[in-house]
Amino acid sequence: MQDVGTLLRNGLKTWKRNLNICIPLVLNMIVVGTIWLIMVFMVFSPIMPHLQTPDISPESILAQTMPMMGTIALAFLVFVILAGLIGAFFGAGAIGMAKKAMGGEQSSLSDMVEHGKRSFISIFFADIIVGLMFLMGAVFLVPGILSTSDTSAIPKFLIGALIFVLYALIVSIIFAVVRYAIVVDEIGAIRGVKRGAGFFLDHKLDVFLIWLTIVAVSVCLSMIAMIMEYVPYVGTVWPVFNSVIFIVVIAPLSIIWWTGLYMDRAEKAIQSPFSLTR
Repeated sequence: MQDVGTLLRNGLKTWKRNLNICIPLVLNMIVVGTIWLIMVFMVFSPIMPHLQTPDISPESILAQTMPMMGTIALAFLVFVILAGLIGAFFGAGAIGMAKKAMGGEQSSLSDMVEHGKRSFISIFFADIIVGLMFLMGAVFLVPGILSTSDTSAIPKFLIGALIFVLYALIVSIIFAVVRYAIVVDEIGAIRGVKRGAGFFLDHKLDVFLIWLTIVAVSVCLSMIAMIMEYVPYVGTVWPVFNSVIFIVVIAPLSIIWWTGLYMDRAEKAIQSPFSLTR
């Protein structure tokens, strides 16, 4: 069993040898973005000529869009479902590629397709289950919402919001490896959620350290982006560069780290040529 430091170092070396693990993430962004643009165009194209009228008032815009609220809501629901399925497919594909890479082999797009087809439905429903658990935390916001006419509404809402954020962080840590359990062990959604939570209970410190490392790297990237905004010329293009760094480096590296942790602690075979311990 490798310590967390060794897992992080070996994960970085594995990522360098398997840069193609970012491809599923790039494809997911492109496909979901394209579907979003198509649906926005299909929904709003009938009223666009009316909205382009000079000096149109907000009341006129509201009058034009109100009859379409049902269509807009339906289109948004369809988009959410499609985006969830597509994200589950490419997410499973990326984890499958990381699994192959952590086994000491070179990952390929065929691994993405194979694991994507095999696990995307299970991941989709597991995401729904975990998402519902996140929504349960909204109960902490109820006291503040119900006290809108009371002078204590704002303090109640802020306290509720703080508790909700803490609750969401705890849930995100507890179920951090659900997707990885589903792909690595090739199990269904409910078993994946249970196994993910059980894995956390057995390896709380390891899961927290990997989570904290990924959060720290993401925060550093965000801080660099904030600084670069004030640099002449560079600030205008840095958001694009920042997004590229995240999608090409941070996200796939995170997937490799989580996959490596789960495979190692769950006693799956990790035969990476970079491993210092077995």
